[in-house]
Amino acid sequence: MDPYHDAYESKYKHDRFLNENNGGSGPNWGPSNDDVVSIGTWVIILILTAIPFINFFVFLALAFATQNETLQNYGKASLIIFVFGLFLAIFAGGCVY
Repeated sequence: MDPYHDAYESKYKHDRFLNENNGGSGPNWGPSNDDVVSIGTWVIILILTAIPFINFFVFLALAFATQNETLQNYGKASLIIFVFGLFLAIFAGGCVY
């Protein structure tokens, strides 16, 4: 493999070792990326994303401000669909005479 990949993998293993053996006081302290998202959190997220104009900011917060990988992926996927739908609506609205 290339040296960049080896260095990245070595740093990842080192950070993971520190996090596991120091009780979470390593460089990746805080909520784990593997935490399960509760039903209550999902209900709140779904309610907030159902509100027009607020949903865009919720998607941004989920995509870039949360520590949980599941919520980050949901936020990023939702932003992609949101932007695609917005462009589709603008394009379709511009085609009406």
